[in-house]
Amino acid sequence: MLESKREVEDWVYQNFDIPSATKIEILDNLEIVVHGDLQNYTGLDISVLPVVFKQVLGWCFLGSMGLESLHGSPRECKSFQCSGNYLSRLKGGPLKIITGDYICSFNDLVSLKGLPLVIPGNLICHQNPLKTLEGFPSKVGGKVILTYKTDLPLLRTLAASTVEFDDYRDSLEEEDTVAEILNRYAGQGKRAMFDCQKALEDAGFSENARW
Repeated sequence: MLESKREVEDWVYQNFDIPSATKIEILDNLEIVVHGDLQNYTGLDISVLPVVFKQVLGWCFLGSMGLESLHGSPRECKSFQCSGNYLSRLKGGPLKIITGDYICSFNDLVSLKGLPLVIPGNLICHQNPLKTLEGFPSKVGGKVILTYKTDLPLLRTLAASTVEFDDYRDSLEEEDTVAEILNRYAGQGKRAMFDCQKALEDAGFSENARW
């Protein structure tokens, strides 16, 4: 980790595209508050951040930079993007998304543990080898996008307003049928779980009809 405010400030400006109107505040404990958007430069390749962001009051983009851990990520930001890394878990990521999306596609995630309890916008988590949706938020204000698998439990997605699957398909017909059933009950959460479970089981998707 870096040891002075000057070292922290220099590292941030060297490795992130900071708009001229954005203020960077380095606190006495060396945590960083970004009063605006934060986006890493292309080509940055590190397994873990050597600094700690406390807040990013705009969009926080930490995509395709080789990260294996989200340690040092902001605890709060407007929207968060960490796609294209080598993340096997989301621990250390934001605990609060202010108004926007959480995007964690194209990683190595096997569960969604570490997500905030509420995501006001969309949750985009496709192209991960998910085995469970444990950690799925209690509410997703927008849609969830994930990759369909015949053995993936999907009832937790009912916390989202809409459920979509990406174009990397096990089976087009199966995927469309499952999406249609889920979207009958989407946005209703646990209240609709048993009805949705029965509908999936009746259609032959008992593996998807799990929490």
